[in-house]
Amino acid sequence: LLASDGVSAWLVALLSVLVPAALMSSPRVVGDRMREFAALVFLMQGFMTGALLSGDLLLFYGFFEAMLIPAAVLIALFGGRDRRRAAMLFIVFSLIGSAPMFFAIWWIGLSCQTTELSVVATRIGSQLDPAFRNGLFWALALAFLVKLPVVPLHLWQADAYSEGPAPASALLTGVMAKIGLFGFVRILIPLFPVESARYSGVFVALGLVTVLVGALLALQQSDLRRVLAFSSLSHLGLGLAALFTFRPEAISGVVMLMVAHGLSAAALFCLAGIAETWTKSSHIDDFGALATRSPVFAVLFALAALASVGLPGTAGFVAEFLLLVSVFKVYGV
Repeated sequence: LLASDGVSAWLVALLSVLVPAALMSSPRVVGDRMREFAALVFLMQGFMTGALLSGDLLLFYGFFEAMLIPAAVLIALFGGRDRRRAAMLFIVFSLIGSAPMFFAIWWIGLSCQTTELSVVATRIGSQLDPAFRNGLFWALALAFLVKLPVVPLHLWQADAYSEGPAPASALLTGVMAKIGLFGFVRILIPLFPVESARYSGVFVALGLVTVLVGALLALQQSDLRRVLAFSSLSHLGLGLAALFTFRPEAISGVVMLMVAHGLSAAALFCLAGIAETWTKSSHIDDFGALATRSPVFAVLFALAALASVGLPGTAGFVAEFLLLVSVFKVYGV
């Protein structure tokens, strides 16, 4: 029931790179509680890997829910001043999104006599009434939209990313958020192609609104990690909008975006955490003269930032160019 494909293999490889990087950048952040921190990170890695490799809907749901536990505990134990509120928001929004998915999977299992993805894909069209398929489609979509997240389901994101320990935030934005987009690619669209096409305009609109709102919110922030959180919102919103154009270049662009943005955003969060330990602050104005004190850090941060914004020559540029082309070809004038 565990298998890899062309999308999950890249994300599992990405996770295997980000976990050691997060652990290497964490001693200054977590202090003498490194053992507990590492155990929770490895637990989260195992659950995220299980979700990416699951070939069964019920198994996917189990891993999809289980990975919330170590993530929330990391925020609550090692986060900032408002860490408990951030962890609670994270759990509440995730559970609100995931509860309908559980009932949808239960109904699919009863109707198709299995929850194995490959079998469900062949039976769901004949076994379920179109009205029920509509409801199941939106039940699954809600869980992935919260995980991504999109506006207006993003209210948990900035608090979780800014209050949690920076290495954990790197994993949240680097891989966990991508599992929301992965759910659309691997589960929702293959199981519900008719409904996906019918409501494609809704998802394109949600994605484009998320791009705009995320960018505007990022411009208003003075906290570095909140800037990074809202900029990630914009990147993933563009991926969602392009995915529902169903263009071949959009699929390639989404996969490349997940990997490229996962690397650059995770690097920025890890570096932001290091800067916070030096300055004892996350306010952008307090990071002055860091280039003078640590030129190597400044170069690494600049490279990660340029990769994140999609400088020509980086993978992020290729990914976002493909996504913009796909949206323009379908909705451009």
